[in-house]
Amino acid sequence: MSVTISGTTGVATPGVQNSADETIAGTLTVTGAATAGVIKSTSTTAPTTFQNSAGTEIGTLCRAWVNFNGATGAIRNNFNVTSVTRNATGSYTINFTTAMPDVNYSTVAAINLTAISGYYATPTLTGLNTANTSITIFYGGISNAVDPSTVCVSVFR
Repeated sequence: MSVTISGTTGVATPGVQNSADETIAGTLTVTGAATAGVIKSTSTTAPTTFQNSAGTEIGTLCRAWVNFNGATGAIRNNFNVTSVTRNATGSYTINFTTAMPDVNYSTVAAINLTAISGYYATPTLTGLNTANTSITIFYGGISNAVDPSTVCVSVFR
């Protein structure tokens, strides 16, 4: 197996913890029987892409994620999310820092609903656009919206 790093700035010494933060920019190429491929980021605003040895994109990392309080929309932590708007009970709009390139992305949501027992709550996608995504949380039917204590949303493309 061989490893090639090209287009670097800064110095990183293998096995040595350097005192200052350092940046290595460029392309890391790993070749070998089971590990051939390229991990590449072409911009500071686009996610890292995974490419096969022919240069065809085969995947990306998560483009945005957020963990927030459903009662208030207050963000606990996030990546690529500027704000969460609580539109009404159980209804939220997640606003992206860097817009998605198109609306062909996937939004995945999970919740912690401790206040209501005996029901399954369902996060429902209610809107996709490049600047934001919207979800509504229902329990026991679509007429029962609820604010979970924790809402986690991830966006992939």
